[in-house]
Amino acid sequence: MKILHLIYSGFGGHGPIATKISNIKLKKINNYILYHGDKKLLREYRKINKNYDFFFSKNLFLFAKIKNFVFLFKKINPDIIISHTNNIFPILVYSLFKKIKIISVQHQSNQIKNIRQYILNLLEFIFSDRVIVLTRLYKNEIIKKFFFIKNLRKKTIIIPNGVEYIKSSTYNIKKDHIIIGMASRFINSKRQDILIRMIKLYYDTYPSIKKKIILSLAGNGETLNNNKILTKNLHIGKYVIFENFLSGKKLLDWYKKIDFYFHASEGEGMSVSILEAMAKKKIIIASNVNGINNLIVNRKNGLLCNNNHLEFFKVLLKIINNQDNYNYLAKNAFADIKNKYSNKIMISKYKKLISSLL
Repeated sequence: MKILHLIYSGFGGHGPIATKISNIKLKKINNYILYHGDKKLLREYRKINKNYDFFFSKNLFLFAKIKNFVFLFKKINPDIIISHTNNIFPILVYSLFKKIKIISVQHQSNQIKNIRQYILNLLEFIFSDRVIVLTRLYKNEIIKKFFFIKNLRKKTIIIPNGVEYIKSSTYNIKKDHIIIGMASRFINSKRQDILIRMIKLYYDTYPSIKKKIILSLAGNGETLNNNKILTKNLHIGKYVIFENFLSGKKLLDWYKKIDFYFHASEGEGMSVSILEAMAKKKIIIASNVNGINNLIVNRKNGLLCNNNHLEFFKVLLKIINNQDNYNYLAKNAFADIKNKYSNKIMISKYKKLISSLL
């Protein structure tokens, strides 16, 4: 029995999660990965699993993409396909040649989907044997939206993302200067620009302040250059660091050096970056939007604010002036990782789901 995992080839929150799932060990099960997308395959992905193929789909028309996908499917010959990307069309074409089980995983928030993604989403829920969603909120939204699909409630399974944690993680904060960070792809739905404008407001409000704040932004993507231009135009280049793509030990070291984790976004499926920050016992300040506000409960395991730089600025002032009063948030967030969002819990649920389809 062979399971094929479809995973985006570039930087993105679901990549590390999907790759962990592809290493699930079950009797008589062989895992294979097909990385694909308009980005070159990350070097880190090459090291994780030797059983993989890579399909570079940049500048290909839909028919050519489907043809290439189906060719690779026939070559790999899977019995189950777990898709972490919106590629239901080639999967359906392949299913005409071989009877397979289809598992679709929904990583993207409903609030930021366009019409094309909405249609693909609908097809996934119609034709998949199981659809994995990350939150109960997402499942409720889907049941309300696609109420006409047969057995929708039964085929929709909630499996939250999971991350690894280390018991010795600390939340010590440096007193001479503060580093705040955000790790995410630079795309339109991610609002690194809000945090850049927040830093500008901080230094405009307190031009002679001794306590320096540095904004560290990890990631790459289509809006990276626009954010660099914004930083230059606002004349705050020495207070904003663009780290580019980080992974592995470099990403772990980055989480260690930041003091607070900020996350500005229009919506999330379930942010892996926020989960990682929770696992590292960082105090989290994030946008009050779907996909975040069901993970972060305001004043319980983090702080939420409206999605603009002034609101983020107000919260920033609260935590830097009363750091010790907010350490409990980091403790509670870390407890949530252990009890709800650990890698062990996630893998266990995937094993159970896959076993039920064998």
